[in-house]
Amino acid sequence: MCLLEGPIGHKYIPSIEFIPPSSKGNQMFYEKLDWRYATKAMDASKVVSAEKIERIVDAARRAPTSSGLQPFQLILVTNNDIRAKLSAAAFGQKQITDGTAVLVFAAWENYTDENISSVVDLHAEIRGEEVREALNGYYDNLKGMYLARDARTNFEHAARQAYIALGFALMAAAERLARAAEKSAPFARQHRDRCEVSCA
Repeated sequence: MCLLEGPIGHKYIPSIEFIPPSSKGNQMFYEKLDWRYATKAMDASKVVSAEKIERIVDAARRAPTSSGLQPFQLILVTNNDIRAKLSAAAFGQKQITDGTAVLVFAAWENYTDENISSVVDLHAEIRGEEVREALNGYYDNLKGMYLARDARTNFEHAARQAYIALGFALMAAAERLARAAEKSAPFARQHRDRCEVSCA
């Protein structure tokens, strides 16, 4: 059995059956991963839809992180002036200005009593105040461990959690590319480097 937690409370679901490597579902997963690649040039005239960007952001939001803290901010940058400044800071990479948007994953600099408590507050807001006492017990123990560590150690831990979310975002981008490719295959498979959608 598997326990899911969320706004609806606890819900038990049957365990997911193992998918053999040779199965169609598993092959589709790896085919979609093939579409994740580093784009060196983008066509500025082609715009990624808000719906596609939202799917990528939502995948990052759903990423599992240590103790459910999600110790980072995900910033969606679409403003042209800000993206120009980001490009300058990134050695003039034109993907930042030619693409539709930039996702910035900003890890917490340190764990603090305030930012850990904010996670409890959010849970209580979504799931109801009745969960606060149980969560306080868990997160108070977590504070005892995390707040005693130096800031560098905590930042590195938070940055690793941000990388998990980045991985989920990249997978969502690859999934969107794979769907687009299915509509235009086999041409798109032969010319993968010309696809208009990318996540950098």
